[in-house]
Amino acid sequence: MHGAIADTIDLARRWVEMDLNAATDNPLIFLDLPRGYKTISGGNFHGEPIAFAMDFMAIALTELGSISERRMFMLTSYHPDKTYADPERRTGPLHGLPPFLIDEPAGRLGLNSGLMMLQATAAALVSECKVLAHPDSVDSIPSSGNQEDHVSMSMNAARHAQEIVSNIEQVLALELLCAAQAIALQKSKRGLDWVRTGAGTAAACQMLLDAGIAPLTRDRVLYPEIRTALRLLRSGELLRVANGAAGLAPDRSARPC
Repeated sequence: MHGAIADTIDLARRWVEMDLNAATDNPLIFLDLPRGYKTISGGNFHGEPIAFAMDFMAIALTELGSISERRMFMLTSYHPDKTYADPERRTGPLHGLPPFLIDEPAGRLGLNSGLMMLQATAAALVSECKVLAHPDSVDSIPSSGNQEDHVSMSMNAARHAQEIVSNIEQVLALELLCAAQAIALQKSKRGLDWVRTGAGTAAACQMLLDAGIAPLTRDRVLYPEIRTALRLLRSGELLRVANGAAGLAPDRSARPC
Protein backbone atom coordinates (compact mmCIF):
# COMPACT_ATOMS: atom_id res chain seq x y z
CA MET A 1 0.00 0.00 0.00
CA HIS A 2 2.78 2.44 0.84
CA GLY A 3 4.49 1.52 -2.42
CA ALA A 4 1.37 2.30 -4.43
CA ILE A 5 1.04 5.64 -2.60
CA ALA A 6 4.69 6.50 -3.32
CA ASP A 7 4.24 5.62 -6.99
CA THR A 8 1.18 7.87 -7.21
CA ILE A 9 3.05 10.80 -5.67
CA ASP A 10 5.95 10.25 -8.10
CA LEU A 11 3.48 10.22 -10.99
CA ALA A 12 1.87 13.46 -9.80
CA ARG A 13 5.29 15.08 -9.48
CA ARG A 14 6.19 14.02 -13.03
CA TRP A 15 2.95 15.41 -14.45
CA VAL A 16 3.43 18.74 -12.70
CA GLU A 17 7.02 19.01 -13.93
CA MET A 18 5.91 18.20 -17.48
CA ASP A 19 3.19 20.83 -17.40
CA LEU A 20 5.56 23.45 -15.99
CA ASN A 21 7.81 22.88 -18.99
CA ALA A 22 5.05 22.55 -21.58
CA ALA A 23 4.48 25.02 -24.42
CA THR A 24 0.77 25.46 -23.84
CA ASP A 25 -0.17 28.70 -22.14
CA ASN A 26 3.29 29.23 -20.69
CA PRO A 27 4.77 32.23 -22.53
CA LEU A 28 7.33 31.23 -25.14
CA ILE A 29 10.34 33.53 -25.21
CA PHE A 30 12.07 34.43 -28.49
CA LEU A 31 14.94 36.83 -27.95
CA ASP A 32 15.42 37.48 -31.66
CA LEU A 33 11.93 38.95 -32.18
CA PRO A 34 12.18 42.47 -33.72
CA ARG A 35 10.15 44.09 -30.92
CA GLY A 36 10.43 45.12 -27.32
CA TYR A 37 8.50 42.23 -25.80
CA LYS A 38 9.91 38.86 -26.70
CA THR A 39 7.10 36.53 -25.63
CA ILE A 40 4.38 34.69 -27.51
CA SER A 41 1.48 33.00 -25.76
CA GLY A 42 0.07 29.96 -27.51
CA GLY A 43 -3.26 30.11 -25.69
CA ASN A 44 -3.63 26.32 -25.77
CA PHE A 45 -4.23 26.22 -22.06
CA HIS A 46 -6.07 23.63 -20.06
CA GLY A 47 -5.40 22.60 -16.46
CA GLU A 48 -6.32 18.94 -16.84
CA PRO A 49 -2.79 17.60 -16.18
CA ILE A 50 -2.61 19.55 -12.92
CA ALA A 51 -6.17 18.62 -11.97
CA PHE A 52 -5.45 14.91 -12.46
CA ALA A 53 -2.15 15.15 -10.60
CA MET A 54 -3.73 16.90 -7.63
CA ASP A 55 -6.74 14.57 -7.54
CA PHE A 56 -4.59 11.44 -7.67
CA MET A 57 -2.23 12.77 -5.02
CA ALA A 58 -5.14 13.77 -2.79
CA ILE A 59 -6.56 10.25 -2.95
CA ALA A 60 -3.19 8.62 -2.27
CA LEU A 61 -2.37 10.88 0.68
CA THR A 62 -5.81 10.35 2.18
CA GLU A 63 -5.16 6.62 2.05
CA LEU A 64 -1.79 7.18 3.73
CA GLY A 65 -3.51 9.05 6.56
CA SER A 66 -6.21 6.40 6.84
CA ILE A 67 -3.57 3.69 7.30
CA SER A 68 -1.78 5.81 9.88
CA GLU A 69 -4.95 6.37 11.87
CA ARG A 70 -5.68 2.63 11.90
CA ARG A 71 -2.24 1.94 13.36
CA MET A 72 -2.92 4.55 16.04
CA PHE A 73 -6.26 2.93 16.80
CA MET A 74 -4.66 -0.47 17.29
CA LEU A 75 -1.95 1.01 19.53
CA THR A 76 -4.42 2.82 21.77
CA SER A 77 -7.14 0.12 21.88
CA TYR A 78 -7.40 -2.59 24.49
CA HIS A 79 -9.40 -5.69 25.37
CA PRO A 80 -9.57 -7.64 28.63
CA ASP A 81 -6.73 -10.13 28.83
CA LYS A 82 -7.83 -13.25 30.72
CA THR A 83 -4.25 -14.33 31.32
CA TYR A 84 -4.04 -11.83 34.18
CA ALA A 85 -5.37 -12.87 37.58
CA ASP A 86 -6.51 -9.32 38.29
CA PRO A 87 -9.77 -8.80 36.32
CA GLU A 88 -9.22 -5.04 36.43
CA ARG A 89 -5.97 -5.38 34.57
CA ARG A 90 -6.61 -4.38 30.95
CA THR A 91 -4.05 -4.75 28.22
CA GLY A 92 -3.99 -5.17 24.50
CA PRO A 93 -4.31 -8.79 23.38
CA LEU A 94 -1.35 -8.55 21.01
CA HIS A 95 0.99 -5.79 22.09
CA GLY A 96 0.36 -5.89 25.85
CA LEU A 97 0.07 -2.12 26.08
CA PRO A 98 -2.23 -0.33 28.54
CA PRO A 99 -5.40 1.48 27.45
CA PHE A 100 -4.72 4.67 25.51
CA LEU A 101 -0.98 4.20 26.11
CA ILE A 102 -1.06 5.46 29.68
CA ASP A 103 0.21 3.16 32.43
CA GLU A 104 -2.10 3.33 35.43
CA PRO A 105 -2.04 1.00 38.43
CA ALA A 106 -4.98 -1.31 39.07
CA GLY A 107 -7.74 0.48 40.95
CA ARG A 108 -6.92 3.85 39.38
CA LEU A 109 -7.80 3.04 35.79
CA GLY A 110 -9.47 5.82 33.85
CA LEU A 111 -8.07 8.78 35.77
CA ASN A 112 -5.96 9.76 32.75
CA SER A 113 -7.01 9.95 29.11
CA GLY A 114 -3.51 9.18 27.83
CA LEU A 115 -3.28 9.52 24.07
CA MET A 116 -6.96 8.81 23.45
CA MET A 117 -7.60 12.25 21.94
CA LEU A 118 -4.64 11.97 19.58
CA GLN A 119 -6.34 9.07 17.84
CA ALA A 120 -9.68 10.90 17.90
CA THR A 121 -8.04 13.95 16.34
CA ALA A 122 -6.47 11.80 13.64
CA ALA A 123 -9.86 10.21 12.93
CA ALA A 124 -11.43 13.66 12.47
CA LEU A 125 -8.64 14.82 10.15
CA VAL A 126 -8.81 11.67 8.02
CA SER A 127 -12.59 11.93 7.82
CA GLU A 128 -12.24 15.49 6.50
CA CYS A 129 -9.69 14.33 3.95
CA LYS A 130 -12.10 11.72 2.62
CA VAL A 131 -14.49 14.53 1.69
CA LEU A 132 -11.75 16.72 0.24
CA ALA A 133 -10.40 13.82 -1.84
CA HIS A 134 -13.47 13.71 -4.09
CA PRO A 135 -12.01 14.27 -7.57
CA ASP A 136 -12.46 17.86 -8.74
CA SER A 137 -11.46 16.97 -12.28
CA VAL A 138 -14.72 15.10 -12.88
CA ASP A 139 -16.64 18.35 -12.46
CA SER A 140 -17.04 21.11 -15.05
CA ILE A 141 -19.15 24.26 -15.23
CA PRO A 142 -18.89 26.22 -18.52
CA SER A 143 -17.90 29.86 -18.22
CA SER A 144 -16.83 32.87 -20.30
CA GLY A 145 -20.00 32.80 -22.37
CA ASN A 146 -19.42 29.10 -23.05
CA GLN A 147 -16.06 29.85 -24.62
CA GLU A 148 -14.58 27.78 -21.83
CA ASP A 149 -17.05 24.97 -22.29
CA HIS A 150 -15.09 22.32 -20.39
CA VAL A 151 -12.92 23.40 -17.48
CA SER A 152 -10.53 21.28 -15.45
CA MET A 153 -11.29 22.66 -11.98
CA SER A 154 -7.56 22.35 -11.35
CA MET A 155 -7.46 25.27 -8.93
CA ASN A 156 -10.02 23.57 -6.69
CA ALA A 157 -8.10 20.31 -6.99
CA ALA A 158 -4.88 22.04 -5.95
CA ARG A 159 -6.52 23.78 -2.98
CA HIS A 160 -8.07 20.57 -1.74
CA ALA A 161 -4.79 18.68 -2.19
CA GLN A 162 -2.99 21.36 -0.20
CA GLU A 163 -5.47 20.98 2.67
CA ILE A 164 -5.06 17.21 2.57
CA VAL A 165 -1.26 17.47 2.70
CA SER A 166 -1.53 19.65 5.81
CA ASN A 167 -4.03 17.30 7.47
CA ILE A 168 -2.04 14.15 6.76
CA GLU A 169 1.18 15.71 8.01
CA GLN A 170 -0.60 16.30 11.30
CA VAL A 171 -1.93 12.74 11.37
CA LEU A 172 1.58 11.35 10.87
CA ALA A 173 2.90 13.62 13.62
CA LEU A 174 0.23 12.25 15.96
CA GLU A 175 1.21 8.70 15.07
CA LEU A 176 4.86 9.52 15.82
CA LEU A 177 3.89 10.49 19.35
CA CYS A 178 1.82 7.33 19.82
CA ALA A 179 4.56 5.09 18.46
CA ALA A 180 7.24 6.72 20.64
CA GLN A 181 5.02 6.34 23.71
CA ALA A 182 4.35 2.68 22.91
CA ILE A 183 8.07 1.95 22.56
CA ALA A 184 8.83 3.75 25.82
CA LEU A 185 6.16 1.71 27.63
CA GLN A 186 7.48 -1.56 26.25
CA LYS A 187 11.01 -0.68 27.33
CA SER A 188 9.91 0.28 30.83
CA LYS A 189 7.85 -2.88 31.30
CA ARG A 190 9.94 -5.49 29.53
CA GLY A 191 13.44 -4.08 29.76
CA LEU A 192 15.94 -2.81 27.23
CA ASP A 193 17.27 -6.30 26.53
CA TRP A 194 13.84 -7.57 25.45
CA VAL A 195 12.81 -4.52 23.41
CA ARG A 196 15.21 -3.94 20.56
CA THR A 197 14.37 -1.27 18.02
CA GLY A 198 15.98 -0.78 14.66
CA ALA A 199 18.77 1.76 14.31
CA GLY A 200 16.54 4.18 12.41
CA THR A 201 13.69 3.84 14.90
CA ALA A 202 16.06 4.38 17.83
CA ALA A 203 17.49 7.51 16.23
CA ALA A 204 14.00 8.90 15.56
CA CYS A 205 12.90 8.24 19.15
CA GLN A 206 16.04 9.89 20.47
CA MET A 207 15.42 12.95 18.32
CA LEU A 208 11.92 13.25 19.78
CA LEU A 209 13.35 13.00 23.29
CA ASP A 210 16.01 15.59 22.52
CA ALA A 211 13.28 17.89 21.20
CA GLY A 212 11.47 17.72 24.55
CA ILE A 213 8.91 15.00 23.82
CA ALA A 214 9.14 12.85 26.95
CA PRO A 215 7.14 9.67 27.67
CA LEU A 216 3.67 10.38 29.04
CA THR A 217 3.15 9.32 32.67
CA ARG A 218 0.05 11.41 33.39
CA ASP A 219 -2.19 13.73 31.37
CA ARG A 220 -0.62 17.00 30.26
CA VAL A 221 -1.14 19.59 27.54
CA LEU A 222 0.20 17.98 24.37
CA TYR A 223 -0.20 20.59 21.67
CA PRO A 224 3.38 21.96 22.05
CA GLU A 225 4.74 18.43 21.55
CA ILE A 226 2.42 17.84 18.60
CA ARG A 227 3.77 21.02 16.99
CA THR A 228 7.34 19.90 17.64
CA ALA A 229 6.74 16.51 16.04
CA LEU A 230 5.03 18.23 13.11
CA ARG A 231 8.01 20.54 12.64
CA LEU A 232 10.48 17.65 12.64
CA LEU A 233 8.31 15.78 10.16
CA ARG A 234 7.70 18.67 7.77
CA SER A 235 11.32 19.74 7.68
CA GLY A 236 12.46 16.24 6.75
CA GLU A 237 14.91 16.33 9.66
CA LEU A 238 13.42 13.28 11.37
CA LEU A 239 13.54 11.19 8.21
CA ARG A 240 17.12 12.23 7.44
CA VAL A 241 18.26 11.23 10.93
CA ALA A 242 16.44 7.89 10.76
CA ASN A 243 17.76 7.10 7.29
CA GLY A 244 21.27 8.09 8.30
CA ALA A 245 21.22 5.82 11.36
CA ALA A 246 19.87 2.96 9.26
CA GLY A 247 22.54 3.45 6.60
CA LEU A 248 20.06 4.43 3.92
CA ALA A 249 20.76 6.98 1.23
CA PRO A 250 18.92 10.31 1.61
CA ASP A 251 15.54 10.12 -0.10
CA ARG A 252 14.07 12.98 -2.07
CA SER A 253 10.88 12.52 -0.06
CA ALA A 254 12.83 13.94 2.87
CA ARG A 255 12.81 17.38 1.27
CA PRO A 256 10.72 20.02 3.05
CA CYS A 257 7.18 20.31 1.67
